[in-house]
Amino acid sequence: MKIKLVALSLFISGAGTKLIQSQIGNSKQVMTLPSYPLLYFYSHWEIWIKKHSKLTISKIFKLLMFHHGSVINSSKILGFNGLNNLGKNKNKSIKVSKNKFKYFFQKYLKNKEISSKNVLIAIHYAFHKARGKSFKEIKYILFHIHNYEYYKKYLIRDFPNSKLILITRNPLENFWRRAFTNSEIEKKRYDYTDKEYLKNFTYLNLLKQIFLDIDHIDNSTINKTKNILFKFEDLKEKNLLTIKKVYKFLGIKFNKNYLMPKFLGLQWWSHKNYKGYNSKKIFSPKINLDPNDDKKFFPYEKILLKMLFFSFYKKFNYKINLSKLYFLACFLIIFLPTKHGLTLFLSRINIFNIFYFIKEAFQECFRLKLKNYYFNAMYKHKYLYRDKYFINCNFLRKYTYKNKKVNFILIFSVLLFLFKILSYLYFQFELICLYFFRIYKIIEYFIKINFLKNKFINKIKLS
Repeated sequence: MKIKLVALSLFISGAGTKLIQSQIGNSKQVMTLPSYPLLYFYSHWEIWIKKHSKLTISKIFKLLMFHHGSVINSSKILGFNGLNNLGKNKNKSIKVSKNKFKYFFQKYLKNKEISSKNVLIAIHYAFHKARGKSFKEIKYILFHIHNYEYYKKYLIRDFPNSKLILITRNPLENFWRRAFTNSEIEKKRYDYTDKEYLKNFTYLNLLKQIFLDIDHIDNSTINKTKNILFKFEDLKEKNLLTIKKVYKFLGIKFNKNYLMPKFLGLQWWSHKNYKGYNSKKIFSPKINLDPNDDKKFFPYEKILLKMLFFSFYKKFNYKINLSKLYFLACFLIIFLPTKHGLTLFLSRINIFNIFYFIKEAFQECFRLKLKNYYFNAMYKHKYLYRDKYFINCNFLRKYTYKNKKVNFILIFSVLLFLFKILSYLYFQFELICLYFFRIYKIIEYFIKINFLKNKFINKIKLS
Protein backbone atom coordinates (compact mmCIF):
# COMPACT_ATOMS: atom_id res chain seq x y z
CA MET A 1 0.00 0.00 0.00
CA LYS A 2 1.33 3.38 -0.94
CA ILE A 3 -0.70 5.36 1.54
CA LYS A 4 0.42 8.58 3.18
CA LEU A 5 -0.23 9.43 6.80
CA VAL A 6 -1.70 12.68 8.08
CA ALA A 7 -1.73 13.34 11.82
CA LEU A 8 -4.27 15.41 13.74
CA SER A 9 -3.36 17.16 16.98
CA LEU A 10 -4.14 19.92 19.43
CA PHE A 11 -1.58 22.74 19.55
CA ILE A 12 -0.83 24.83 22.66
CA SER A 13 -4.47 25.34 23.64
CA GLY A 14 -6.58 23.34 21.30
CA ALA A 15 -10.08 22.00 20.84
CA GLY A 16 -12.28 20.59 18.12
CA THR A 17 -10.02 17.79 16.87
CA LYS A 18 -12.84 15.21 16.90
CA LEU A 19 -15.07 17.64 14.98
CA ILE A 20 -12.56 18.13 12.18
CA GLN A 21 -11.81 14.37 12.17
CA SER A 22 -15.51 13.59 11.76
CA GLN A 23 -15.62 15.83 8.69
CA ILE A 24 -12.38 14.78 7.00
CA GLY A 25 -13.04 11.11 7.71
CA ASN A 26 -16.20 11.32 5.59
CA SER A 27 -14.03 11.32 2.46
CA LYS A 28 -13.65 7.99 0.62
CA GLN A 29 -9.99 8.90 0.18
CA VAL A 30 -9.35 8.94 3.94
CA MET A 31 -9.23 6.06 6.42
CA THR A 32 -9.44 6.85 10.14
CA LEU A 33 -10.23 5.17 13.45
CA PRO A 34 -12.99 7.16 15.21
CA SER A 35 -11.63 9.50 17.89
CA TYR A 36 -8.29 8.42 19.38
CA PRO A 37 -8.34 4.81 20.66
CA LEU A 38 -4.58 4.58 19.91
CA LEU A 39 -3.64 7.69 21.89
CA TYR A 40 -1.20 5.72 24.06
CA PHE A 41 -0.10 3.21 21.43
CA TYR A 42 3.49 4.43 21.37
CA SER A 43 3.68 4.61 25.17
CA HIS A 44 2.57 0.99 25.31
CA TRP A 45 4.88 -0.03 22.48
CA GLU A 46 7.90 1.21 24.44
CA ILE A 47 6.82 -1.00 27.36
CA TRP A 48 6.11 -4.02 25.13
CA ILE A 49 9.52 -4.07 23.45
CA LYS A 50 11.27 -3.77 26.82
CA LYS A 51 9.15 -6.36 28.58
CA HIS A 52 9.02 -9.02 25.85
CA SER A 53 12.23 -10.43 24.38
CA LYS A 54 10.46 -11.38 21.17
CA LEU A 55 7.25 -9.81 19.92
CA THR A 56 5.37 -12.17 17.62
CA ILE A 57 2.33 -11.15 15.58
CA SER A 58 0.13 -13.26 17.85
CA LYS A 59 1.58 -11.67 21.00
CA ILE A 60 1.13 -8.15 19.64
CA PHE A 61 -2.50 -8.90 18.79
CA LYS A 62 -3.18 -10.08 22.36
CA LEU A 63 -1.50 -6.98 23.82
CA LEU A 64 -3.42 -4.77 21.43
CA MET A 65 -6.76 -6.28 22.41
CA PHE A 66 -5.94 -5.92 26.10
CA HIS A 67 -4.73 -2.31 26.00
CA HIS A 68 -6.63 -0.98 22.99
CA GLY A 69 -9.79 -3.07 22.80
CA SER A 70 -11.76 0.06 21.90
CA VAL A 71 -10.24 -0.14 18.40
CA ILE A 72 -12.80 -2.81 17.50
CA ASN A 73 -15.47 -1.78 20.01
CA SER A 74 -16.04 1.92 20.67
CA SER A 75 -18.21 1.17 23.73
CA LYS A 76 -14.99 0.30 25.58
CA ILE A 77 -13.41 3.75 25.17
CA LEU A 78 -14.12 5.91 28.21
CA GLY A 79 -14.33 9.68 28.29
CA PHE A 80 -16.20 12.25 26.22
CA ASN A 81 -15.73 10.91 22.72
CA GLY A 82 -19.42 10.63 21.92
CA LEU A 83 -18.91 7.21 20.29
CA ASN A 84 -21.70 5.46 22.15
CA ASN A 85 -24.45 7.84 21.09
CA LEU A 86 -23.89 7.79 17.33
CA GLY A 87 -26.49 7.77 14.60
CA LYS A 88 -29.77 9.54 14.03
CA ASN A 89 -31.30 8.16 17.23
CA LYS A 90 -28.10 8.50 19.29
CA ASN A 91 -28.09 4.80 20.19
CA LYS A 92 -25.29 3.28 18.12
CA SER A 93 -21.63 2.48 18.66
CA ILE A 94 -18.92 1.09 16.37
CA LYS A 95 -17.95 -2.57 16.35
CA VAL A 96 -16.04 -4.80 13.97
CA SER A 97 -15.56 -8.54 14.03
CA LYS A 98 -12.63 -9.55 16.23
CA ASN A 99 -11.93 -12.62 14.06
CA LYS A 100 -11.97 -10.63 10.83
CA PHE A 101 -9.78 -7.93 12.36
CA LYS A 102 -7.30 -10.56 13.57
CA TYR A 103 -7.18 -12.22 10.13
CA PHE A 104 -6.38 -9.02 8.25
CA PHE A 105 -4.01 -7.82 11.00
CA GLN A 106 -1.96 -11.01 10.71
CA LYS A 107 -2.19 -10.97 6.93
CA TYR A 108 -0.71 -7.49 6.66
CA LEU A 109 2.18 -8.17 9.06
CA LYS A 110 3.10 -11.54 7.57
CA ASN A 111 6.69 -11.43 6.26
CA LYS A 112 7.04 -7.81 7.39
CA GLU A 113 9.37 -6.35 10.01
CA ILE A 114 7.79 -6.12 13.45
CA SER A 115 7.94 -2.38 14.13
CA SER A 116 5.67 0.29 15.58
CA LYS A 117 5.20 1.74 12.09
CA ASN A 118 4.07 -1.51 10.49
CA VAL A 119 1.84 -2.43 13.44
CA LEU A 120 0.15 0.98 13.31
CA ILE A 121 -0.55 0.59 9.58
CA ALA A 122 -1.71 -2.99 10.15
CA ILE A 123 -4.27 -1.82 12.72
CA HIS A 124 -5.80 0.67 10.29
CA TYR A 125 -5.67 -1.81 7.42
CA ALA A 126 -7.32 -4.58 9.45
CA PHE A 127 -10.03 -2.26 10.79
CA HIS A 128 -10.91 -1.03 7.32
CA LYS A 129 -10.89 -4.48 5.72
CA ALA A 130 -12.90 -6.01 8.59
CA ARG A 131 -15.62 -3.53 7.70
CA GLY A 132 -15.59 -4.87 4.13
CA LYS A 133 -13.99 -1.77 2.67
CA SER A 134 -11.45 -1.50 -0.14
CA PHE A 135 -8.17 0.39 0.03
CA LYS A 136 -8.15 1.24 -3.68
CA GLU A 137 -9.41 4.82 -3.20
CA ILE A 138 -7.59 5.47 0.09
CA LYS A 139 -4.95 8.21 -0.17
CA TYR A 140 -4.40 8.96 3.55
CA ILE A 141 -4.55 7.30 6.91
CA LEU A 142 -5.77 10.02 9.27
CA PHE A 143 -4.22 9.28 12.67
CA HIS A 144 -5.71 11.27 15.53
CA ILE A 145 -2.55 11.43 17.66
CA HIS A 146 -4.21 14.22 19.70
CA ASN A 147 -1.03 15.34 21.50
CA TYR A 148 1.61 17.36 19.66
CA GLU A 149 4.15 15.97 22.14
CA TYR A 150 3.48 12.42 20.93
CA TYR A 151 3.69 13.50 17.31
CA LYS A 152 7.14 15.03 17.83
CA LYS A 153 8.39 12.25 20.08
CA TYR A 154 7.10 9.21 18.23
CA LEU A 155 5.02 9.60 15.09
CA ILE A 156 7.37 11.80 13.08
CA ARG A 157 10.09 9.20 13.69
CA ASP A 158 8.03 6.47 12.00
CA PHE A 159 6.48 8.73 9.38
CA PRO A 160 8.97 11.53 8.60
CA ASN A 161 7.02 12.53 5.48
CA SER A 162 3.66 12.71 7.21
CA LYS A 163 1.46 15.77 7.08
CA LEU A 164 0.03 17.41 10.19
CA ILE A 165 -3.22 19.24 10.98
CA LEU A 166 -3.03 21.43 14.09
CA ILE A 167 -5.83 23.21 15.94
CA THR A 168 -5.31 25.95 18.53
CA ARG A 169 -7.65 28.03 20.68
CA ASN A 170 -7.81 31.18 22.78
CA PRO A 171 -6.01 29.99 25.95
CA LEU A 172 -8.06 32.02 28.42
CA GLU A 173 -11.38 30.87 27.00
CA ASN A 174 -10.22 27.27 27.12
CA PHE A 175 -8.75 27.46 30.64
CA TRP A 176 -11.66 26.44 32.87
CA ARG A 177 -13.50 24.59 30.12
CA ARG A 178 -10.62 22.14 29.99
CA ALA A 179 -10.62 22.02 33.81
CA PHE A 180 -14.29 21.07 33.73
CA THR A 181 -13.75 18.05 31.47
CA ASN A 182 -10.69 16.97 33.45
CA SER A 183 -12.70 17.19 36.68
CA GLU A 184 -15.52 15.08 35.21
CA ILE A 185 -13.00 12.43 34.15
CA GLU A 186 -11.40 12.42 37.60
CA LYS A 187 -14.82 12.14 39.28
CA LYS A 188 -15.54 8.90 37.40
CA ARG A 189 -12.09 7.35 37.51
CA TYR A 190 -10.58 8.30 40.88
CA ASP A 191 -11.51 7.68 44.51
CA TYR A 192 -12.97 10.75 46.18
CA THR A 193 -9.92 11.13 48.44
CA ASP A 194 -7.49 11.01 45.53
CA LYS A 195 -9.69 13.34 43.50
CA GLU A 196 -9.49 15.79 46.39
CA TYR A 197 -5.70 15.59 46.19
CA LEU A 198 -5.69 16.20 42.44
CA LYS A 199 -7.44 19.55 43.03
CA ASN A 200 -4.03 20.79 44.19
CA PHE A 201 -2.81 20.55 40.62
CA THR A 202 -5.83 21.88 38.72
CA TYR A 203 -4.37 25.32 38.01
CA LEU A 204 -0.85 24.07 37.30
CA ASN A 205 -2.19 21.32 35.05
CA LEU A 206 -4.01 23.87 32.95
CA LEU A 207 -0.86 25.95 32.55
CA LYS A 208 1.13 22.82 31.82
CA GLN A 209 -1.43 21.72 29.28
CA ILE A 210 -1.18 25.02 27.45
CA PHE A 211 2.59 25.22 27.47
CA LEU A 212 3.41 21.54 27.00
CA ASP A 213 3.91 22.09 23.29
CA ILE A 214 6.36 24.97 23.74
CA ASP A 215 9.28 22.60 24.32
CA HIS A 216 8.55 20.82 21.05
CA ILE A 217 8.28 23.84 18.76
CA ASP A 218 11.06 23.83 16.15
CA ASN A 219 11.58 24.34 12.41
CA SER A 220 9.34 21.40 11.55
CA THR A 221 6.43 23.15 13.29
CA ILE A 222 6.54 26.05 10.85
CA ASN A 223 6.89 23.90 7.69
CA LYS A 224 3.89 25.12 5.67
CA THR A 225 4.16 22.35 3.05
CA LYS A 226 3.71 19.64 5.67
CA ASN A 227 1.66 21.39 8.38
CA ILE A 228 -1.57 23.34 8.48
CA LEU A 229 -2.73 25.31 11.54
CA PHE A 230 -6.27 26.51 12.33
CA LYS A 231 -8.03 28.32 15.13
CA PHE A 232 -10.84 26.47 16.83
CA GLU A 233 -12.91 29.64 16.56
CA ASP A 234 -12.58 29.58 12.75
CA LEU A 235 -13.47 25.89 12.67
CA LYS A 236 -16.73 26.73 14.46
CA GLU A 237 -17.65 30.05 12.85
CA LYS A 238 -16.17 29.52 9.34
CA ASN A 239 -16.55 25.78 9.11
CA LEU A 240 -17.07 25.47 5.35
CA LEU A 241 -14.06 27.65 4.51
CA THR A 242 -11.84 25.89 7.08
CA ILE A 243 -12.72 22.37 5.95
CA LYS A 244 -12.21 23.31 2.30
CA LYS A 245 -8.70 24.47 3.18
CA VAL A 246 -7.96 21.11 4.80
CA TYR A 247 -9.16 19.17 1.76
CA LYS A 248 -7.09 21.40 -0.53
CA PHE A 249 -4.04 20.90 1.74
CA LEU A 250 -4.45 17.12 1.44
CA GLY A 251 -5.20 17.24 -2.28
CA ILE A 252 -8.43 15.24 -1.97
CA LYS A 253 -11.89 15.81 -3.40
CA PHE A 254 -14.33 17.92 -1.36
CA ASN A 255 -18.08 17.37 -1.20
CA LYS A 256 -20.47 19.59 0.76
CA ASN A 257 -22.11 16.46 2.19
CA TYR A 258 -18.87 15.82 4.08
CA LEU A 259 -19.63 18.72 6.42
CA MET A 260 -22.10 16.67 8.46
CA PRO A 261 -20.04 15.31 11.39
CA LYS A 262 -19.99 11.52 11.08
CA PHE A 263 -17.89 8.57 12.09
CA LEU A 264 -18.07 5.69 9.61
CA GLY A 265 -21.37 6.95 8.25
CA LEU A 266 -22.99 7.43 11.67
CA GLN A 267 -23.88 10.96 12.77
CA TRP A 268 -21.67 12.21 15.61
CA TRP A 269 -23.18 14.47 18.28
CA SER A 270 -20.14 15.20 20.47
CA HIS A 271 -20.75 14.85 24.22
CA LYS A 272 -22.93 16.85 26.60
CA ASN A 273 -20.07 17.33 29.08
CA TYR A 274 -18.33 19.67 26.66
CA LYS A 275 -19.37 23.25 27.29
CA GLY A 276 -20.87 24.70 24.14
CA TYR A 277 -22.31 21.29 23.22
CA ASN A 278 -25.50 21.67 21.25
CA SER A 279 -27.35 18.64 19.95
CA LYS A 280 -29.29 20.70 17.44
CA LYS A 281 -26.46 22.76 16.03
CA ILE A 282 -22.97 21.28 16.28
CA PHE A 283 -21.39 24.51 15.06
CA SER A 284 -22.75 26.72 17.78
CA PRO A 285 -20.23 29.61 17.98
CA LYS A 286 -20.18 29.96 21.78
CA ILE A 287 -16.58 31.01 22.03
CA ASN A 288 -16.60 33.87 24.52
CA LEU A 289 -15.39 33.52 28.08
CA ASP A 290 -18.21 31.85 29.95
CA PRO A 291 -19.56 34.08 32.80
CA ASN A 292 -19.23 31.14 35.20
CA ASP A 293 -15.63 30.63 34.10
CA ASP A 294 -14.94 34.34 34.46
CA LYS A 295 -15.99 34.17 38.14
CA LYS A 296 -13.28 31.57 38.82
CA PHE A 297 -10.57 34.20 38.22
CA PHE A 298 -9.56 37.17 40.30
CA PRO A 299 -9.45 40.20 37.93
CA TYR A 300 -5.68 40.42 38.31
CA GLU A 301 -5.32 36.74 37.33
CA LYS A 302 -6.74 37.46 33.89
CA ILE A 303 -4.26 40.30 33.45
CA LEU A 304 -1.39 37.99 34.40
CA LEU A 305 -2.54 35.21 32.08
CA LYS A 306 -3.10 37.61 29.20
CA MET A 307 0.43 38.88 29.70
CA LEU A 308 1.71 35.32 29.72
CA PHE A 309 -0.25 34.45 26.57
CA PHE A 310 0.50 37.78 24.88
CA SER A 311 2.66 36.28 22.11
CA PHE A 312 -0.07 33.84 21.19
CA TYR A 313 -2.83 36.41 21.24
CA LYS A 314 -0.76 38.54 18.89
CA LYS A 315 0.31 35.66 16.64
CA PHE A 316 -3.17 34.17 16.31
CA ASN A 317 -4.97 37.50 15.95
CA TYR A 318 -6.89 37.40 19.22
CA LYS A 319 -7.99 40.79 20.55
CA ILE A 320 -6.07 41.89 23.60
CA ASN A 321 -5.77 45.30 25.22
CA LEU A 322 -2.85 45.53 27.59
CA SER A 323 -0.88 48.67 28.32
CA LYS A 324 2.78 48.72 29.39
CA LEU A 325 1.60 49.45 32.93
CA TYR A 326 -0.08 46.06 33.02
CA PHE A 327 3.21 44.40 32.13
CA LEU A 328 4.94 46.22 34.98
CA ALA A 329 2.13 45.34 37.37
CA CYS A 330 2.51 41.65 36.56
CA PHE A 331 5.80 41.53 38.45
CA LEU A 332 3.73 42.17 41.58
CA ILE A 333 0.59 40.29 40.55
CA ILE A 334 2.57 37.10 40.10
CA PHE A 335 2.93 36.82 43.90
CA LEU A 336 -0.80 37.11 44.56
CA PRO A 337 -2.78 33.87 45.11
CA THR A 338 -5.11 32.41 42.53
CA LYS A 339 -8.81 32.32 43.30
CA HIS A 340 -8.80 28.57 42.84
CA GLY A 341 -5.88 28.05 45.22
CA LEU A 342 -7.24 30.33 47.93
CA THR A 343 -10.75 28.87 47.71
CA LEU A 344 -9.37 25.34 47.89
CA PHE A 345 -7.19 26.11 50.91
CA LEU A 346 -10.10 27.64 52.84
CA SER A 347 -12.47 24.79 51.92
CA ARG A 348 -10.01 22.29 53.40
CA ILE A 349 -10.25 23.86 56.87
CA ASN A 350 -14.06 23.73 56.79
CA ILE A 351 -15.13 21.24 59.49
CA PHE A 352 -17.94 19.80 57.33
CA ASN A 353 -15.53 19.12 54.45
CA ILE A 354 -13.09 17.46 56.86
CA PHE A 355 -15.77 15.08 58.18
CA TYR A 356 -16.97 14.35 54.64
CA PHE A 357 -13.41 13.42 53.64
CA ILE A 358 -13.15 11.08 56.66
CA LYS A 359 -16.50 9.50 55.77
CA GLU A 360 -15.42 8.87 52.16
CA ALA A 361 -12.04 7.53 53.27
CA PHE A 362 -13.84 5.07 55.56
CA GLN A 363 -16.08 3.91 52.71
CA GLU A 364 -13.09 3.41 50.44
CA CYS A 365 -11.01 1.49 52.96
CA PHE A 366 -13.53 -0.56 54.95
CA ARG A 367 -16.29 -0.95 52.38
CA LEU A 368 -13.52 -1.46 49.80
CA LYS A 369 -15.06 1.05 47.39
CA LEU A 370 -11.71 1.48 45.68
CA LYS A 371 -11.75 2.21 41.97
CA ASN A 372 -9.58 0.24 39.57
CA TYR A 373 -6.53 2.38 38.75
CA TYR A 374 -4.67 -0.47 37.16
CA PHE A 375 -6.34 -1.11 33.82
CA ASN A 376 -6.41 2.16 31.93
CA ALA A 377 -3.44 3.85 30.24
CA MET A 378 -4.64 7.29 31.29
CA TYR A 379 -3.45 6.78 34.85
CA LYS A 380 0.07 5.95 33.73
CA HIS A 381 0.61 7.90 30.52
CA LYS A 382 -1.65 10.96 30.48
CA TYR A 383 0.67 13.93 30.93
CA LEU A 384 -1.55 15.46 33.64
CA TYR A 385 -0.96 12.47 35.92
CA ARG A 386 2.54 11.29 35.07
CA ASP A 387 4.19 13.12 37.96
CA LYS A 388 1.46 12.49 40.57
CA TYR A 389 3.72 10.20 42.56
CA PHE A 390 1.60 10.48 45.70
CA ILE A 391 -1.07 8.46 43.86
CA ASN A 392 1.04 6.53 41.37
CA CYS A 393 3.38 5.17 44.06
CA ASN A 394 0.73 4.36 46.65
CA PHE A 395 1.68 0.69 46.98
CA LEU A 396 -0.43 0.30 50.15
CA ARG A 397 -3.56 1.17 48.17
CA LYS A 398 -2.52 -1.07 45.31
CA TYR A 399 -1.94 -4.03 47.63
CA THR A 400 -5.24 -3.43 49.43
CA TYR A 401 -7.16 -3.27 46.16
CA LYS A 402 -5.61 -6.39 44.68
CA ASN A 403 -6.17 -8.39 47.87
CA LYS A 404 -9.59 -7.03 48.86
CA LYS A 405 -11.16 -10.50 48.83
CA VAL A 406 -8.63 -11.93 51.28
CA ASN A 407 -9.82 -12.41 54.88
CA PHE A 408 -6.81 -10.80 56.55
CA ILE A 409 -7.25 -7.60 54.56
CA LEU A 410 -8.54 -5.67 57.61
CA ILE A 411 -5.06 -4.69 58.77
CA PHE A 412 -4.31 -3.17 55.39
CA SER A 413 -7.64 -1.35 55.38
CA VAL A 414 -6.78 0.17 58.74
CA LEU A 415 -3.34 1.23 57.57
CA LEU A 416 -4.73 2.68 54.34
CA PHE A 417 -7.42 4.59 56.26
CA LEU A 418 -4.84 6.13 58.62
CA PHE A 419 -2.69 7.00 55.65
CA LYS A 420 -5.57 8.81 53.94
CA ILE A 421 -6.43 10.79 57.08
CA LEU A 422 -2.83 11.93 57.54
CA SER A 423 -2.66 12.70 53.83
CA TYR A 424 -5.31 15.39 54.29
CA LEU A 425 -2.81 17.46 56.27
CA TYR A 426 -0.21 16.82 53.61
CA PHE A 427 -2.58 18.12 50.91
CA GLN A 428 -2.61 21.52 52.59
CA PHE A 429 1.14 21.58 53.06
CA GLU A 430 1.73 20.69 49.42
CA LEU A 431 -0.79 23.30 48.27
CA ILE A 432 1.33 25.99 49.98
CA CYS A 433 4.47 24.61 48.31
CA LEU A 434 2.70 24.65 44.93
CA TYR A 435 2.04 28.39 45.37
CA PHE A 436 5.79 28.97 45.05
CA PHE A 437 6.08 26.37 42.29
CA ARG A 438 3.38 28.18 40.29
CA ILE A 439 5.40 31.43 40.47
CA TYR A 440 8.48 29.57 39.24
CA LYS A 441 6.59 27.95 36.34
CA ILE A 442 5.06 31.23 35.17
CA ILE A 443 8.50 32.83 35.08
CA GLU A 444 9.87 29.79 33.25
CA TYR A 445 7.07 29.89 30.65
CA PHE A 446 7.55 33.62 30.14
CA ILE A 447 11.29 33.14 29.44
CA LYS A 448 10.65 30.25 27.07
CA ILE A 449 7.99 32.09 25.09
CA ASN A 450 9.74 35.42 24.81
CA PHE A 451 13.35 34.33 24.51
CA LEU A 452 14.17 30.62 24.06
CA LYS A 453 11.38 29.78 21.59
CA ASN A 454 10.59 33.27 20.33
CA LYS A 455 12.20 32.85 16.91
CA PHE A 456 10.01 29.84 16.13
CA ILE A 457 6.82 31.34 17.57
CA ASN A 458 7.27 34.45 15.41
CA LYS A 459 7.34 32.27 12.30
CA ILE A 460 4.14 30.38 13.11
CA LYS A 461 1.35 31.31 10.71
CA LEU A 462 -2.32 30.48 10.56
CA SER A 463 -3.54 28.71 7.44
